[in-house]
Amino acid sequence: MYRSPLYTNAGADIAGKGFWGAFGTWEDGKGTRWLYAPAWGPVNPAVPGFPVTNGPIPDGSIMAFKVEEKDGQPTLTPAWSSRDMALPEPPVIANGVVFSISSGEFTRQFSESGQLYTAEQRIAKAIGNATLYAFDALTGKELFSSGKAMTSFTHFGGLAVSDGRVYCTTFDGTLYAFGLKGE
Repeated sequence: MYRSPLYTNAGADIAGKGFWGAFGTWEDGKGTRWLYAPAWGPVNPAVPGFPVTNGPIPDGSIMAFKVEEKDGQPTLTPAWSSRDMALPEPPVIANGVVFSISSGEFTRQFSESGQLYTAEQRIAKAIGNATLYAFDALTGKELFSSGKAMTSFTHFGGLAVSDGRVYCTTFDGTLYAFGLKGE
């Protein structure tokens, strides 16, 4: 059984770095399996770089890997990293497009003095609004950004894609539906 880590980002930090949530996967038209990971924080400098980057990523990104076999073992080959995203949520893939939300959430649990933040304090410290992004699944090129359309952050928000729309929610209880171009 294969038990070696396949990849890592820069330093696990329970509140703001590391891989969080579910990964997404997709098979392209040539039969290549892809894996998409929501990574919080920058890429670890000790691991191989991505051949395609879409700008610096100090806060996080969607990392895309090709799943390949080498010496009878699965291997993740870095393919691309998305634009910088503050704490990206797990991606979903539909029709060759990777959708993910930059959450805008403040994730720290404890203050510098070691005191546990209350829910109200964490809400007040939200780092921005949630932003939906769409990326080309093969290249990571940004196809869409919702910008400031969503006015609140999201907390471990999931996406749903159905009937030409992408659905997501924010912490203030709002449901958003974004139509796909041409639908």
